[in-house]
Amino acid sequence: MIQCSVYKKLNPGGPTPYLEINLQIDAQENIGILGPSGAGKTTLLKILAGLITPDSGKLKVNDNLWFDSDRNINRPPQQRDIGFVFQDYALFPNMNVQENLEFAFSGDVNRHRLHEILEMLDITSIANQKPATLSGGQKQRVGLGRALIRQPQLLLLDEPLSALDPEMRTKLRHDLLRVSSNFDGIMILVSHDPAEIVQLTDRAITLHQGKIAQTGNPAELIYSQPAQNMKPGVVKVIDILFDKNILVVTSHHGLIHIPYDPDKNPDIRIGTTISLRVTSKNYQHKL
Repeated sequence: MIQCSVYKKLNPGGPTPYLEINLQIDAQENIGILGPSGAGKTTLLKILAGLITPDSGKLKVNDNLWFDSDRNINRPPQQRDIGFVFQDYALFPNMNVQENLEFAFSGDVNRHRLHEILEMLDITSIANQKPATLSGGQKQRVGLGRALIRQPQLLLLDEPLSALDPEMRTKLRHDLLRVSSNFDGIMILVSHDPAEIVQLTDRAITLHQGKIAQTGNPAELIYSQPAQNMKPGVVKVIDILFDKNILVVTSHHGLIHIPYDPDKNPDIRIGTTISLRVTSKNYQHKL
């Protein structure tokens, strides 16, 4: 369980002058964090990790105090039981894949756990390669493996799939789903992708100007929100489920899943705006 009540002054003259969070997370709960750029999402992750120190407040993980301003307690990152996957993966360029994973152990290398992670993430074949030779998807798997290898209490994911192309992002989302289902700790995922939040988390939180604006079931919270300034009949593609030939679009009424033929519509990409016309009660559509 996590009990977090923290305050951090950010930019007094900006859109998010401070971060003020009061949040409780249950054991083995997966949390998704949404919000516009600059809302404080990454700052919150870094506070949990000990990379940013709050001005005041308290952070308690299970029975351990990680931060308490009144008692002058502030555990450094290396004393917090966390795994952190950054947007750029932050792999050591001079180390190969196996060495990057081994570095995550604070003491002796657990060979059984090392090989378990290599096999689970299907990266055994690239164990001797260095990051410069890896694809984006392979780097993502290595970064995730390094975060998981010590079986942390808290797994922090800061837009881990944002740098990937849509097809690879869809594939690795399934990998993350498989990994998270076998993870015994708490996972917190920051993402701008509604599909990631819905698929991977138990509860969604929306941050706005450094505060929690909404919280609830991911599907209900996200799918029920209409797109702002979107005209009826016009939709915007926010995700493509390539394995199912499904477009996820945001519309005046909320999120909609639309079947499509990639051969007939090869130019559709994430961000494409299209017109949608319902022609019968059988939900025939025209793109």
